[in-house]
Amino acid sequence: MPAISVRRQGVALVVGGDIHATAASTMLRTGARDLRANPVHIALSGTLGTDELAFPSAFRGVLPAPPARLDLRQEIEPIEENGFMIADVRRDRIVLRFFRQHSRTQREQEIDRLQPFRVMELPAG
Repeated sequence: MPAISVRRQGVALVVGGDIHATAASTMLRTGARDLRANPVHIALSGTLGTDELAFPSAFRGVLPAPPARLDLRQEIEPIEENGFMIADVRRDRIVLRFFRQHSRTQREQEIDRLQPFRVMELPAG
């Protein structure tokens, strides 16, 4: 994360997938490293096709949470639901759109018509 934070061009962004959660945070510190000069944005892109019993907290009994060694500003606290993220990468910014889809109440065909539950704009430094 410190190596990403020292970059001065573009957006300091990390996208993680296959975490079985949707989330977004801004990392201000990792361990003893202060990243506030150029915070790292983190997005968990969500997962489609996971059902309620396949989410990690269903068998671990613990909800997802960031490690204590990090200072994060949570934009979207971890959500264990089917979902996905679309990133629109432009020269001057990245726009992240986050979507939810509930497999028991929404049919697969409805995915094309979903509206984002959150939109985030990350300006390029």
